[in-house]
Amino acid sequence: MRNTIGRPKSFDNDTVIDLAMQYFWEHGYDNSSLEDLLSAMSIKKSSFYANFKSKENLFSLALDLYRKNLFHIIRDTAKKYGVKKALFSLVDESLEDFKNTGTIKGCLLVNSANECYRKYTDLSSQINLEFKTFIEFLTQIIQKAKDKNEIKNHLDSKLIASRFLAYLTGLTLIMKAGADEKSISSVSDSINELLD
Repeated sequence: MRNTIGRPKSFDNDTVIDLAMQYFWEHGYDNSSLEDLLSAMSIKKSSFYANFKSKENLFSLALDLYRKNLFHIIRDTAKKYGVKKALFSLVDESLEDFKNTGTIKGCLLVNSANECYRKYTDLSSQINLEFKTFIEFLTQIIQKAKDKNEIKNHLDSKLIASRFLAYLTGLTLIMKAGADEKSISSVSDSINELLD
């Protein structure tokens, strides 16, 4: 029998967490079985338990990675095109996704809140924290945009951030529910006015 003590793992944590994140995003938490996740991540069960302990812990890491990636994308787009364009690109992405495929993945944080909040205690706590962190992040970049007169809305920056997230969540939900184009355009216009 070969001695495997000290054998380095043959995968990169960030890479497999990203693969898991994509799978969770596509299928949801409850519909992602351990077997499916192992297949998506291309790792063995022993490696999974040694590195990630449980499906819930892996999902927690996936949520954290999603938020970091989202913040990075928004910051990068804001630097190039401005905050309003960066935020509205999240709307455009949802609309384009829906137009091309007839379905919408939506925001993983929002999807997770709808599926897991209050159902799983530890995940509920993290989801709550992730939303608070997202609102704080949005508030900061919106305030910077207001200071530069890029966003002229007189409302408090935190209120704009909260309403933006509410509109974005609502847009995702009505598209998933099969809303007509007029309803979708109405929400999109409201977001545009909010960021004016």
